[in-house]
Amino acid sequence: MEDAKYLCERAHGDSPEVVLHGRSDLVFTYIPAHLYYCMFELIKNSLRAVAEHHGVHNAMPPIKVSVAPAPEP
Repeated sequence: MEDAKYLCERAHGDSPEVVLHGRSDLVFTYIPAHLYYCMFELIKNSLRAVAEHHGVHNAMPPIKVSVAPAPEP
């Protein structure tokens, strides 16, 4: 998240807050670099969209990230 916020601040002068909701203790098998890339791009795009829509001189709403386990089959 911090890498995406840094890029947004450099490009737009400021960035919205990122709020993480849900479970942070989930563990699953996945390639860490792929997961990082996917999450980085999603958060970066969200930050950019909010910054461009609201502008840096206006109050920007936070980006809300929800983490939830998949339902059991």
